[in-house]
Amino acid sequence: MNWQPLLERWAYPTVFIASAVEGEIVFVAASVLVAVGKLNVVGVLLAGASAGDQFFYYLFRGRMSSWVNRIPWLARRREAVTVRVHQHATKMILASRFLPGMRISIPLACAYAGISPFRFTVLNVLNSLAWAIAVMFIVAYLGPSILTMIGVGS
Repeated sequence: MNWQPLLERWAYPTVFIASAVEGEIVFVAASVLVAVGKLNVVGVLLAGASAGDQFFYYLFRGRMSSWVNRIPWLARRREAVTVRVHQHATKMILASRFLPGMRISIPLACAYAGISPFRFTVLNVLNSLAWAIAVMFIVAYLGPSILTMIGVGS
């Protein structure tokens, strides 16, 4: 079976959707396909970085945020959490994609604290683009040679 037409049609939408919902593995696979010349580097970067972590931030705004206030121990700490998030929002947003385990929790904390959608979106897209470029560079351009460079293998 010839997979090329299917790949050409669905690769970029798949990378976009997967990256929005938690698709590091899909992005790495797309980076490998860039390395072997099956996908376009710019297309994969744009698809992988454009959604950023908007999905979780916008999902949690509004009604979901008020739902969390029903958790007594968190409701008591809302003011402290909000102050802390506002103090460090820029650093948190710019680092979230590079901190394992924080990719979902930082957007949720920002939504809970009421960080403005414009601020979150702009910083998060910049963060996601930096992350996508770093991963793409390591996977597609350094590839297996990175293991030798860091002293693993022969």
